[in-house]
Amino acid sequence: TDEFLVKDNRSDYQIVMPNEPDSYVVTAREELTNLFLQATGVPLNTINEDIVGLEHNSQNKYISLGKTKLFESAFPEFDDSSLKSQSARILTKDKSLYLYGGDSSGVLFAVYDLLEILFDFVSLLQHFHYSICFVYQ
Repeated sequence: TDEFLVKDNRSDYQIVMPNEPDSYVVTAREELTNLFLQATGVPLNTINEDIVGLEHNSQNKYISLGKTKLFESAFPEFDDSSLKSQSARILTKDKSLYLYGGDSSGVLFAVYDLLEILFDFVSLLQHFHYSICFVYQ
């Protein structure tokens, strides 16, 4: 997308969560909101996918995490059968970003990929002394 995620110390973007996120998607949201805030000083609001009328349109500014209804309205023909476990995809359509994965851990990796693209994620982690622990089940 050609849109600014932050302009004049504010963001018009909202994170869209699935109705029943698992622990990976919850962690993805937490990492995105926390690291985005630390990098920009601007908080991102989170909304749930069950908001009435939530559909992709060319004017809305969303960051969708996982297979939300918003994702499905933006990419109704998307075939994820070739995505492997833990694979990550960042898709854009109009002004929105869609962070998707072969499974929910892939959504978390898509968040880290986005943070690396936007903020040089590795340097950001070193600056704030974050440590990441992945739990494999």
